[in-house]
Amino acid sequence: MHLTLSVLFAVLFYSVDGLSGSGFSFSAGQHRALIHYKTYHNLIILPVKLNNNLDVNLILDTGSHSIVLFGEKFKGLSDSTSIRNISFRGRGADGAVRASLLLMEAVDFGAIHGEGLGVVVVSSRRLMPESSKIDGLIGYDLFSYFVVEINYRNKTIQLFDKLIPGYVDTFESIPMEMVLGRPHIVSQLVVNGKETKATRLLVDTGSSLSLAFFSNSKRGYHAVKNDSVQCIALSGYIYGVPVNVNLLSVGRLKIHHPAAHFVWVNRSSDTTTESASLGGGFFRKYVVIFDNSSETLYLRKS
Repeated sequence: MHLTLSVLFAVLFYSVDGLSGSGFSFSAGQHRALIHYKTYHNLIILPVKLNNNLDVNLILDTGSHSIVLFGEKFKGLSDSTSIRNISFRGRGADGAVRASLLLMEAVDFGAIHGEGLGVVVVSSRRLMPESSKIDGLIGYDLFSYFVVEINYRNKTIQLFDKLIPGYVDTFESIPMEMVLGRPHIVSQLVVNGKETKATRLLVDTGSSLSLAFFSNSKRGYHAVKNDSVQCIALSGYIYGVPVNVNLLSVGRLKIHHPAAHFVWVNRSSDTTTESASLGGGFFRKYVVIFDNSSETLYLRKS
């Protein structure tokens, strides 16, 4: 059996109703920002400065909401500025993650400035034990303030205050629905040669997989080979296998035999509302635009 490491970082549940803060904006006089990023296992790693003096590398994770920091080096930060203790849950078998909620005075990257933002700190463990250069996550809250374009090939992110007329004329537009503050699209799937079925997909840049299905039963999915994928998740490791999907239709885009995995989850502890997602393994072939104000996702082949 071949074992491949993958990553699934969606935060499924916060024990708080929301994180306080005044939000993100452009630096004075700016209406557009260009940010270069690095990648790790199809994930987007953003360089971010906190409180004007702390440099961190954060995974851009549309499956989560806000900023989450992991590691002992943040213990002093949480001890001195913590508002309260909280818990949240991600996929995995290790249960809820205990953390501190604090208010960050400044969050900066490129020409983007955030202030008064709620930040979650988990000082008891690292996010990714094999990569000390990744400090945490920055979630979809950022997208509610801007139009965001991700160019996976060029490894750039552009943020606009609004779309320029004609800018998306060459893109495929797909209606996007916000569920619990996270973006979803509806796709059409043909699995195992059977009839097409509509499936709601979480748009999850915090997953390094392409198309992923989550369930505690593999019924209806046929493994294509005896390989296994080991996924690092926020609440421990979970496992999956490649499965056969004949066709994935997203808007007018039709992808035959897309890479797909079935991932085992424990439904008694997994409170998520979605059963499938599209991750970085899929989007790395595209330019992707999130327009939160019009609830539209735009896709164009790189």
